[in-house]
Amino acid sequence: MNKEKLHEWMHRLNEWDPHLFTLRHIPVWIHTYFSRFKRKVVIAKMAKEPALASKYHLKLHRAYASDDMMKDTEALEANISQLGRLLDMAEEQLTTTQYLVGDTFTMADAMFLPILGLIELLGVYKEYIKKRKNISSYWARVKHRPSYHALVVSANIRHFSPHSSVLVSETSPKDIKGWMSVFRISLGDVDDRDFSFQDIF
Repeated sequence: MNKEKLHEWMHRLNEWDPHLFTLRHIPVWIHTYFSRFKRKVVIAKMAKEPALASKYHLKLHRAYASDDMMKDTEALEANISQLGRLLDMAEEQLTTTQYLVGDTFTMADAMFLPILGLIELLGVYKEYIKKRKNISSYWARVKHRPSYHALVVSANIRHFSPHSSVLVSETSPKDIKGWMSVFRISLGDVDDRDFSFQDIF
């Protein structure tokens, strides 16, 4: 295995921000709803655990920063372009090897799979994966790995359409929880186990 190439791929994958991509492709209503709900939960926890106020202030700051990011169209479009270049490089690499760093599954592939998973989860598979035949074949192949199957089944991950027009009042707690899973996967700082869904409706 080429360690230098492995590190290059890991650095390249780590540079891309899935948060911006998620904000670009989710319905505005779900982001607004989730953001307000998250702030409500954080404020309630802050009142309950004042000793951890600094930690919860940071979470509030992130929530407000996320709202501002949705308005930064230039950053959102730059993120899309960066992903396109990343996928094009992977597409070219996969013309000669089974995986990103040769014919053995490495940490680079472990970092790449969540990106492809997020793309599929957000319902934009055709736009980003299907049109790239090597990545499409790679994605189909790695999804047969036992570790991938175990993750998806255990997390009960579902696919969502980014063009959904359904209203919050018509959405079940299960759907809301599914969308929160998208945020948790993308942001890494949200734990829906702390949320009480019976308080939403």
